[in-house]
Amino acid sequence: MKKKKKKRLIIAGIVIVAIVAVVVWFVNQSKKAVDSLYSTAVVARGDLDIYYSFSGNTQISDVQNIVSSQSWKLTEIHVKEGDRIKKGDILYTIDEEDYKLAVASAETAIETAQLSLSNTQASINQQLSQTESSLNQARLSLEDAERTYNSTKSLYEAGLASEQNYNQAKMAYDLAQEQYNTANVAYQTVRNTSNISIASSQAQLTQAQNSYDSLVKQIGDREVKAEIDGIVNKIYVDPDVKLSTGTIVMDILDTESVKAVVKVDEYDYATMQVGSDVTVYIDALGFEKPGKVSFIDMQATAAAGMAYFNAEVEFEHDSSVLGGLTVEVTSLKDSASDTLLIPMDALQFDKQNQPFVQYRDENGAIQSKYVTVGINDGFQAEILEGVTEGEVLYYIDNSFYEQLMSMQMGGY
Repeated sequence: MKKKKKKRLIIAGIVIVAIVAVVVWFVNQSKKAVDSLYSTAVVARGDLDIYYSFSGNTQISDVQNIVSSQSWKLTEIHVKEGDRIKKGDILYTIDEEDYKLAVASAETAIETAQLSLSNTQASINQQLSQTESSLNQARLSLEDAERTYNSTKSLYEAGLASEQNYNQAKMAYDLAQEQYNTANVAYQTVRNTSNISIASSQAQLTQAQNSYDSLVKQIGDREVKAEIDGIVNKIYVDPDVKLSTGTIVMDILDTESVKAVVKVDEYDYATMQVGSDVTVYIDALGFEKPGKVSFIDMQATAAAGMAYFNAEVEFEHDSSVLGGLTVEVTSLKDSASDTLLIPMDALQFDKQNQPFVQYRDENGAIQSKYVTVGINDGFQAEILEGVTEGEVLYYIDNSFYEQLMSMQMGGY
């Protein structure tokens, strides 16, 4: 009996050990299963910048018209629509005889303006001489009348001159004063108008000289040349035609005037101000340049139930940038330097929308604690209070839920 009892005790002990082992194994497996649900994130220190983003297109703001400055015949066009040109490139050639006539006409205009200025100066000098002579004569007469008046007045007050003589001397003095004032007004008027007349004649001469210089500079030896870098947009005339003064020959798109025009949502309007620094991106060209807001609409545009404002952005010229390209403009919304950052996935919220994170305590158990959150860009969040640099946080990756959903969908 004792042997059977002892044998039963041994078997019971083995069973207990086996049960404990199974329990431990299940516990360990459960712990591993739970642990496999969690991903980890380390609290790191860094910088965080948040940007507003606005989309739109590039636009060439300046189209220069090449206009015929004279009436002449166009003999040859050296460019075609779509050509990219540089300042100084030949655009078209004019008839030689017409060119000579235009130059001669410009030279004649200069000679005429010079003669007009010379005649104006001579006429004014003569008028000034005459009015100045009259003024000097009136001054002498006034001084003589004044001496006579003062002398007669003294004699009259002393009883040595009659009242009639006194009145005659006073009348002569008053008349001389009036004549002097009249002469002075005439002299000053000539002086003032002479300055205007000479300035006007000088301006006419300057204009004639500028017209001549512009003519020679523009067409050189019968060749009309580009004055800017750009692209030939449209040619309006054919060779061997007689152009009238003011005829538009062609349009040139000024590639240095390219700007970005973007739509700013009504809720973001306050973030864009004239003079604000922004960054311009053109993905098709791998282009990135600093820019500055130069204009913002004062009136919103309504479309599809939304309201937006057009904003214009100037940026550094680049010959590869043409009009109509898709562009993105970003402006700094907020930033934090040397701050504690965690992935947004590691940040959770309770029913009251209070943010918290999870960590392991000294026993390895998952615990929660509330944190104070700063700014975030949708990928990283700034933590102002509640964590320390290097601390490991735990969270259930969103991909786990996606896998569960996928499994559930596959079960139907």
